[in-house]
Amino acid sequence: MRSAIRIYGVTVNHNTSHFVELMLRTLFFTDDLSSMDFRMFVLDNRSDDEYLGHLKAYLADQRIPLIQTGFDNSLAPEKHGAAFDSFVEEYGDCTHYLTWQVSCWDTEYATRLVRRCSPA
Repeated sequence: MRSAIRIYGVTVNHNTSHFVELMLRTLFFTDDLSSMDFRMFVLDNRSDDEYLGHLKAYLADQRIPLIQTGFDNSLAPEKHGAAFDSFVEEYGDCTHYLTWQVSCWDTEYATRLVRRCSPA
């Protein structure tokens, strides 16, 4: 018997609010994940871009948490790794993590990965 699968999707926003929203809208438009135990999270590195209000409204509507990382919004790859590490420490109650980088996402591939992890 296969154990229950719980998948957490996570991405980091660093003044890329417009692209984060586009990525999430595309993910949820291209596939219905409601039958899975899938939850999305957006980590934020103190973004202050002009589209942040739109992203916050969309996240609230979709019930997706926006979690501040404590890092600034300058682009440094090690901040993303540290943000993900902290997230995993705090949200360790899932069986799988699926991370998206806004600059290089492919929702079709990601959806196939999510489906592959889910019980039949």
